[in-house]
Amino acid sequence: MSTAHHSEFHCEIEGEALNRYKHGGYHPIHIGDTLNGGRYTIHHKLGWGGYGTSWLAYDKRSVLNDTLTLLDWSQSFGRYAAIKVSVSELSDSWEVEVHRHLAKSEFPHLGRDAIVDLFQDFTLDGPNGTHSCLVTEVLGPSVPFATERFSDNRLPGRMAWQAIRDTTKALALVHSKGIVYGGSCLGLLLFPAALTDILIDLHPGNVLFAGDKLTKQPHIDISKVIGRPVRADVHVTHYSASLPKYMIEPISFPPSSYRDGKPSFKLIDFGSSFFLGQTPPKMRCPLPFRAPEAVMKRDWGMAADIWSLGCTIFSLVVGYPPFDSMLNTEKELLSEWIASLGPLPEAWNTVDLFGDTGESSPNVHLAEYKVTPRTKARPILKRQICRNGYAKRITTTKRSHTLRKAILKR
Repeated sequence: MSTAHHSEFHCEIEGEALNRYKHGGYHPIHIGDTLNGGRYTIHHKLGWGGYGTSWLAYDKRSVLNDTLTLLDWSQSFGRYAAIKVSVSELSDSWEVEVHRHLAKSEFPHLGRDAIVDLFQDFTLDGPNGTHSCLVTEVLGPSVPFATERFSDNRLPGRMAWQAIRDTTKALALVHSKGIVYGGSCLGLLLFPAALTDILIDLHPGNVLFAGDKLTKQPHIDISKVIGRPVRADVHVTHYSASLPKYMIEPISFPPSSYRDGKPSFKLIDFGSSFFLGQTPPKMRCPLPFRAPEAVMKRDWGMAADIWSLGCTIFSLVVGYPPFDSMLNTEKELLSEWIASLGPLPEAWNTVDLFGDTGESSPNVHLAEYKVTPRTKARPILKRQICRNGYAKRITTTKRSHTLRKAILKR
């Protein structure tokens, strides 16, 4: 049954929850809609998530002359854009500030080409409120999407190695700017050519394939590359302008968009990022990628990013997370840590960490617990795990347990 289903709504296409098309929620978008004063025309759906939807749009203007532009659109972007439309209860102004800060550099950084390019932002007024919109380069499928189309549900060795290097480079740049990424990378790694799941963290869904095959296609040929949108009507007892008239299946990227040539990857979504010294936002990192201090102390920083990076590397190499992706509670995650990495540090064993609800006890003072600092992102690039061929060897020999302990060692 479609996730776009509710007692009052029904649609045969899977997508965002229709009952969230209300004030504070999603903005209803249809093929052919124009945004930002008619500048962008919606051509297809790229994806959706809990905090917004993303769309492939055609830009009518051949020359961008806007003070909000971060990069040279005409040189690096082409004629198509990806537009992320957030739910109206969420502001993306902070994400824009993070992108601006990352773009400021006196010297080029080796990780700049591994982070999605943001070109413009604007607001969209609609029946469900005012929505923040981010205009970015068009990227390809997410890593999870692509892995489902390879044998053993994992990337081939060299491709996994490239994803590891690009993710690590991106995180090294983020940290060099004094920014904590704030979550997990696997869901946000994309091949450069669509913002799929709108996640706010570091895990494979935040890593996408990169490339310009889709971006550079002439306007008239785009349907030949991605196909025409597949849509199904929304059936509702009482229709209102808050709802879309139909749902659209997200683009299904052809294998050639990520199998041909030498793929590269980019990190997306900085909605949970924050500067060192600031109070972290709400943790939205998927449970299997969550660092111990985020669970135990409700606090995290760059070291938590390194933990999530380790989980991401493991997932890219082996094909599944180091900890069960079906975990429902932090107490279950704690059991997984013990089974995989051995007993907890003594300071964690002397208290009842979890009550009946699975929440951390407010009486636990883990600030006194001293841990060996985790490595930083940049030195990881010199390690064996980031060397060409390592991913192939480790998957061939099935040494997942050894890899788990090596990557996640505290």
